[in-house]
Amino acid sequence: MVGVLNRLRPWFSRAASSTILPLLLRVSGNPNHYTAAGLALAAAAAIAAYQGLLLVSSLMALASGFMDAVDGLVARATGRSSRAGEVLDASADRVSDFLLHLALLYAGAPAALAMASLAGSMMVSYLRARGEAAGVKMRGVGVAERGERLLVIAAGLALAEVFGPAAATASAAAVAAASWLTAAERMLRLLNSLRATSF
Repeated sequence: MVGVLNRLRPWFSRAASSTILPLLLRVSGNPNHYTAAGLALAAAAAIAAYQGLLLVSSLMALASGFMDAVDGLVARATGRSSRAGEVLDASADRVSDFLLHLALLYAGAPAALAMASLAGSMMVSYLRARGEAAGVKMRGVGVAERGERLLVIAAGLALAEVFGPAAATASAAAVAAASWLTAAERMLRLLNSLRATSF
């Protein structure tokens, strides 16, 4: 199964390169600035949720995801893509994942469910890293890549403003189920690929 947003990635890259990218480059040509902004916005989402400002928290989560989407575009456009930048971006993403799940917890999701959702999200990212280190392509494998998870979390936070903790609980449950399904799919892909190359 392929993540929905992964199918839209080429279209987004083309559209952003011709419209948004010139504006971003006027602000800063350093991709690390956008990585840092994404992390700061994720922290703002958690703080807003703690204060009960769930719609604001949702918007901050979406803005964080946008920054995560454009930092790579800026890096490629300015020729600043590097291994160090990739490590920084991946590390910031994991902290942001924690902060966004913390926002769900503050919005009323049960702690055990939020933890299961976070653990599943971490497994998806871990298996991608392990797979790519072994030379196995993992991008696009599974239904719950980071973009999809972030959208479900943001929707849960926004709906919790109206429907209360039940919406945050449903969001956490959806992310948990989809993440663990994706992790299982990636594990099978990785194991099968490694077995095939061991002969």
